[in-house]
Amino acid sequence: MKETEALFGILKQSADVDCAAAIEDAVSNASDRDLCRINAVDFAAKHGLDEERAIAAFLHATRLSLFEMSWNVLCPGCGGVLDASSTLKTITRDEYDCRLCAAGYKPTLDEMVEVTFTVSPRVRRIAGHSPDTLPEVEYYRQIYWGSGVDLPDTLQDSFAEFTIDSIELAPNEKAVLSVQLPNEFVLLFDPVTHSTQFIDVKGEPVRERQSLAMVFNNLTTPTGTVELRPGAMTASGVIAHCKALAAVGVQHAIFNMPNVHEIAPLEVFGREIIPAVAGF
Repeated sequence: MKETEALFGILKQSADVDCAAAIEDAVSNASDRDLCRINAVDFAAKHGLDEERAIAAFLHATRLSLFEMSWNVLCPGCGGVLDASSTLKTITRDEYDCRLCAAGYKPTLDEMVEVTFTVSPRVRRIAGHSPDTLPEVEYYRQIYWGSGVDLPDTLQDSFAEFTIDSIELAPNEKAVLSVQLPNEFVLLFDPVTHSTQFIDVKGEPVRERQSLAMVFNNLTTPTGTVELRPGAMTASGVIAHCKALAAVGVQHAIFNMPNVHEIAPLEVFGREIIPAVAGF
């Protein structure tokens, strides 16, 4: 703590005093979210500071190891961070692909590269230092999207409006999701590896179960589209699916049930499915 106070003392001598004081106050009192990938221009605007002096103050703070600076390559379509590095020299690729947008972009410094500052873990430990521990929505907010994307505090509610289902996986972990897809265009997306699969649900409804397997890794592969047919699983289909899952060691399965306000599907689930799978 004394070392940090001493470093902030040096910062106030080498940078604008008001800017240094605002940064020190943020480190002491701001939320973890507000100290992850700070946009210096936005910080200056929020605190009524001179923009150039605020940028200079953050650069001085980085030299003093109070903050860590990151060069982020952004997708001009969705605003996601395609690559991040501590130096500009590592941005050497001719094109950066966004698998969510299914498009490639040539990096331009003015339009696709942002500089952000994150408080150093030696000064204050925040959740953003361990991205794998962040809740799903906070991962999108703090890690996936760039600092220029203005996200509401109600982001969780917004996600609920267009998310059919989601699950978090540890490295090398496997999972099975059973969902009923709407007769729409659906995206299967992983914000960590940016892996994306487009699913075009159309055609005549079918009763048999349809399967789709996907592996998430850091290999850059083209985003593809598969076609599936709409349709609901029958009680016997659910039971057979649960039996197959149990056979490979799966102990928990998540099912998506649309129209949960209707009592009939719940009655079938309780009367036919639960007793049948209880012994698996």
